[in-house]
Amino acid sequence: MLLVPPMSAGADTTPAPGEPATVTADALPTWQTDGVVLAMEIVNGVAYVGGNFDHVRPPGVPRGGAGEVARTGLAAFDAATGALLPWAPVATGPIFTDDVVQTECDNLGSNQYRCDTVWEIKASPDGSRLYVAGDFGKIGTERRYRIAAFDTATGALDPDFAPSPNSRVRALAVSDTTVFAGVISPSSTTSPGPGWPPSTGRTGRCCPGRRPRTSGSWPWCCLRAGPGSSWAATSTGSTTSGSTGCRP
Repeated sequence: MLLVPPMSAGADTTPAPGEPATVTADALPTWQTDGVVLAMEIVNGVAYVGGNFDHVRPPGVPRGGAGEVARTGLAAFDAATGALLPWAPVATGPIFTDDVVQTECDNLGSNQYRCDTVWEIKASPDGSRLYVAGDFGKIGTERRYRIAAFDTATGALDPDFAPSPNSRVRALAVSDTTVFAGVISPSSTTSPGPGWPPSTGRTGRCCPGRRPRTSGSWPWCCLRAGPGSSWAATSTGSTTSGSTGCRP
């Protein structure tokens, strides 16, 4: 009788050609933020993350330790290796005073708050453009009220895409022709307001002749991408679906 010692099971992450790939449950080193990550989108091998944070640090490094670098609300990592990438737009918001506690904003003390969280990230279907949304009022030195777009090839902020909803954008959905934005608003009869003016170019505006509708408390507004680089309002759209965001 031939006795064969038992072998431990393991994942084959690099199988021979034609063999199915398997995965491993081994822990992988991962960069950490000093706050919360609320959104992630993987595009062309890059993992984009958004949330409420001011720094990221290498695996195993304590907060404030060696190698920690600034990333404000947005960061990008190589999806295969986990390495931090140079893309580092700064999402910020103005400081304001309010007697009511703002639980989803940075509490700076003395009733002062700053709301600059990135709540959602979505890519265009072809992966050429990345849309981010939330509470912020600026991306770097450029004013972008709660929604902005980036070119994924260059990482640059789109200089023309600058709609301005007057309240938090909590959800995004993107089709080939339309960007749907779920806008937090007090009621279904509240318009996103003068921040969405009729305009030319790729600045966008609210759907003509329509007020935002709601499912629960999530009104919506939409932007439509036209042929080439032109943008125009559209009279079509959809309601949001509870906390899952809006859908085309």
